[in-house]
Amino acid sequence: FAGQVFPGEIETPKDGDIVLVWKSKTAVEAYIKLKPHNCPKDITANIALDLSNDATE
Repeated sequence: FAGQVFPGEIETPKDGDIVLVWKSKTAVEAYIKLKPHNCPKDITANIALDLSNDATE
């Protein structure tokens, strides 16, 4: 915001920083590369799997 760096802020992803690999029809691997500003020593990432079916009948 206004050129200031905030704790936890990461640089804009580049090509290849987010990769999805379909292992089968029902399995996918996700690879995410983050480059934080001020380089903290610990990064935690959470991924949620949404199994809801939004199909309308």
